[in-house]
Amino acid sequence: IRIASGCTPQQQEELTAFHESTVSKLSPDFHVHFTPDFTNVSGDNYKYYNKPFGVRHWLEHWLRYEEKVRSGDDAERTEAEDSIVMILDPDMALMRPLTYDFTDSNVLIHKSKRGPPKVKKVMHGQPWASLYAFGDGPFRVDQNYVFAN
Repeated sequence: IRIASGCTPQQQEELTAFHESTVSKLSPDFHVHFTPDFTNVSGDNYKYYNKPFGVRHWLEHWLRYEEKVRSGDDAERTEAEDSIVMILDPDMALMRPLTYDFTDSNVLIHKSKRGPPKVKKVMHGQPWASLYAFGDGPFRVDQNYVFAN
């Protein structure tokens, strides 16, 4: 899913045309979800609100997460509750395959005041995220450890 927030009608038309002519040919599972502009959601003109509020809009309106969780259909509720969502930015560089289980992985895990995580798997109540940094900041550690594979 590509989430596009705050597009003008012309931008939405152009992105839809590009998606239909190029992206959708790669897989029928690729979609574009358009959301309102959330830049002024709290009155302070902050464009970065579009990401979290755009994801919430997608969860509510396309995935229908809340509706499925509250449904009487056990299979539908289980599917919604057990889904894993990975949020990627288009400028991210993937250095390893996407996974949800880091149990036997040699991936560098951020040192926290709380110590290492007890569970190294994405599950209910155990979200995971990568460190956010610009430039070579993430690589100012032992590169033999980071690139062990």
